[in-house]
Amino acid sequence: MDGGFFIPPEDDDGDERTLLAVAVVIRAALADGIDPYALVGVLVEGAVYAVTTHVPMHERSTAGAAVLAMLQGRMKALGAI
Repeated sequence: MDGGFFIPPEDDDGDERTLLAVAVVIRAALADGIDPYALVGVLVEGAVYAVTTHVPMHERSTAGAAVLAMLQGRMKALGAI
């Protein structure tokens, strides 16, 4: 966790900086007043795209379930549900 962001452990490709940049842009967009429902829709579509195009077929069901579990876990941790 970095500043309230979930950031997976850094790998050899330095993806941590890229993921942090995406998280910062999302927060900045919300701070600028973007429609939160539209943003969530875009994020869901991004998650679907990532899972269906970059996760092996045999792992997609597990990956999808993990996304839902992570969302629910984070919302519970923040007292949102």
